[in-house]
Amino acid sequence: MLSTIYIFALSFLAGNLTLHALPVLPQLPGSVCLVCALLLFVPKLKWRLLGGFCLGLCWTAYMASSQIDIEATDLWEGETVEVVGRVASIPIQRVGRTQFMLDVIEAPAIEHFPKRIRTSIYKYREPIRVADILQIELKLKARYGFINPHTFDYERWLTMQGIEATAYAISYRKQDIADSGYAIPRWRQQLF
Repeated sequence: MLSTIYIFALSFLAGNLTLHALPVLPQLPGSVCLVCALLLFVPKLKWRLLGGFCLGLCWTAYMASSQIDIEATDLWEGETVEVVGRVASIPIQRVGRTQFMLDVIEAPAIEHFPKRIRTSIYKYREPIRVADILQIELKLKARYGFINPHTFDYERWLTMQGIEATAYAISYRKQDIADSGYAIPRWRQQLF
């Protein structure tokens, strides 16, 4: 006989897998998830199974909707916008290009504007360092990757890094000297 925790885990997994099989991500209200969680405390096993199934479904829907907001990209994709942001990673310099993560500090009043952007600067004028604050004009793109089996999933990697968009800079200028809160990343950059 399986213990209660194994039964709950299997019903939770079944709810999770059911959501992955759906063609469209459902919008589940929080009250439905609360009712599902309360079903776990009912003494009858079949209600606990249903509660675990529904909780797995709700949890997976919540996590997926918080990571992927496809409709929101239509509001800013392809637009040229001016933002103020902080360089959040050590810039990778290649021939004719510098690439880094930009944490947006000030942005235009566009709903669901990305907070972290993987930015490329071509033909850069001056070196960029970690924690530099830039006033930068960007051409935005949503995160996309190729769906080839057994290859690197770029879109998944961007999602795991918390990167909501990619962009290239049209123009930029340094706005401020970095503050002391970024001493360790600065030191790491000096090692490279």
